[in-house]
Amino acid sequence: MALVIKMLFTKPNIPEMETMALQEWFRSPSPINVEDTKYRIKVAVTSLQTMSNKDSCITQIINLAEEIKKKEVDTRLIVFGEASLGLYFDSSAPNKYQKNIAETIPGNSTDILGKVAKKLSVYLAIGLIEKAGDTLYNSMVVFDTSGNIIATHRKSLLHDYDVQNGITSAVDNAPTFYIDNFKIGLSICADANSKWLINTYKEKQIDGLIYSVTSNVPWICRQMDYWPMAKKYNAWILASNRFGKEGKDDYTGFIFIADNKGAIHKMKNNGIGYITTMISKN
Repeated sequence: MALVIKMLFTKPNIPEMETMALQEWFRSPSPINVEDTKYRIKVAVTSLQTMSNKDSCITQIINLAEEIKKKEVDTRLIVFGEASLGLYFDSSAPNKYQKNIAETIPGNSTDILGKVAKKLSVYLAIGLIEKAGDTLYNSMVVFDTSGNIIATHRKSLLHDYDVQNGITSAVDNAPTFYIDNFKIGLSICADANSKWLINTYKEKQIDGLIYSVTSNVPWICRQMDYWPMAKKYNAWILASNRFGKEGKDDYTGFIFIADNKGAIHKMKNNGIGYITTMISKN
């Protein structure tokens, strides 16, 4: 019993990362009423089928973006997951594989995807492995409705798979971009737990955080309809993911959109696809 109580009330001590005691997950708030707010935009987050072929991944991104804009015409931003142009981790030859699918920014793939953003008149946020000289980064790029690259983020807090992939840990970076009155920040998976990133984005007063992951999100998030890290940022969280098996890893494709108090407004538990909802501010 003493051990259980300690787990509930003790935060793990990881110097560079924001952590929380288990009890925090049981403080789920009621969702804010979007209709009571002054400004609103519709956003979409996605879960893609994991694939090894880069061209197939790009085709999948284009097809899903076109489907979303056809069915949800007023969608302003579509968020795709971490390393969306291929596998997150190929255990047979991790570094060789990532070198083969890596792209410069700008580059051939970003040229293609920029044209899609322009054609659909939508903001696109897409994760990819970036090649900068001989260095690889786990990056995210954002396109505006004219197809221009307006923001790029490089991952700082690396997973062991990133290290095996030959990814370099980036210098801390916290880019932002605007859609109308909304200031949006970028994060890739573990980066969202970075104390530096949280404090920086709080100072910048972002309204939303793109949270691009390759992860099986904790079960308690799904049970409680709650993502407490949103309160740290005081921002909406737009979480995208991937679905399918990569070696021993089986990704469920769980995606969600949570308000700035952490209440989840929309989620999808598994499979490929997307969800949309209005995010808001006063």
